[in-house]
This record gives sequence, C-alpha cells and structure tokens, in this order.
Amino acid sequence: REALAEPGHLALIGKAGCGKTTVLRLLATVLAEQNLALAQSWLGWRDGPLPITVYLALRDFEHACQTKPAKYGRNVESLLRFLDDHFAQWHPKRVAPGFVGRLVQSGQAWLLIDALDEVPDFDHRIDVRRAIEGLASEFPQNRMLVTARVAAYTQANTRLDERFNVAAVRDLTTAQWTPLIQRLYAG
Repeated sequence: REALAEPGHLALIGKAGCGKTTVLRLLATVLAEQNLALAQSWLGWRDGPLPITVYLALRDFEHACQTKPAKYGRNVESLLRFLDDHFAQWHPKRVAPGFVGRLVQSGQAWLLIDALDEVPDFDHRIDVRRAIEGLASEFPQNRMLVTARVAAYTQANTRLDERFNVAAVRDLTTAQWTPLIQRLYAG
C-alpha cells in the first residue's frame, strides 16, 4: 500500500504466485468503483479525481505481435492500437472505437501492465520494455504499474528505467488473502 501511495511509475516484482496480478486486479476493482473513501482507505489515495484503469496482460500483446506482425510491433503505437482493439473485442458496443488510446494520450489513465516476464523471448522483452518506457515518455501524465517476476526483472536489459520505482510483493498469509479475495469477488 505504501508503494502505491507514492507518486510515479511502479514496477512490482516478486516470485511466481506471490500475488502481483492480484494486486493489479484489486487496484482496478477499487478504482473502478470511483469511491474516494474506499480508494483512500485501501490505496492511501490523497487528493483529486480517481483515474481510469487500463489492464494489459503482456502475454496477450506478445501473442498478437507474434501472430499479426504486420499489425502489431513492439512499440508505443502498436501498444495503443492493441489496447483499442483488445477492448473493442471484449467490450463491443460498450467502448467507443479508439477510446482507450485517447484516454492514454490525454493522460487520464493508470496503465496496469501485467507480467513483463511472460514475454518469453529475451530480445522481444527488451523491445516491450522500450515500448513501456516510450509510453512513459510520450504520455507522462499517466501512471504505470508493471509486474514481473524477480528473475526476469533483475537482468539489466529488461529492467525499466529510473522513472519506475521498484517494490517487492511479498507472499501473503491466509489472513491477508481473505479480505483481498472477498473484495475482489464481492461483485
């Protein structure tokens, strides 16, 4: 919680199964409710309007880059195009075409980018890392939270630059998991 309350981009690292993805999903759930009191108590939110979250599983983006190389490359433009296409596919008629890209370009989003380590090819992971850093450069008003396993993140070429604070996700006890899971699946 303390790491989320700090300003700036964040890389959440931890071992497999420690809850990195769960943290992103819980964060998306809490912010989607647009309840300021809840965001303050759960996330340490300080002031201002709550952001809109955009979740991206990098394994999906990487799959698209591999299966549709003419449409998607590992760069900022393709990442934005993929987000728009992905949301249009999963939320037809609920999300206007181009909405997600415009949201990111306007600086009103928190990008929850999951599993940098799930880009299996080392060179591709470097390219995806550069695309993430490019998003940070081109649209600095957004906040990015990126997850990765420790082993994949500690290599110098795949580590995000100094704009990304690093926080380790520790294993949770059963007593800690219970309220998280209840909140996540409360509906």
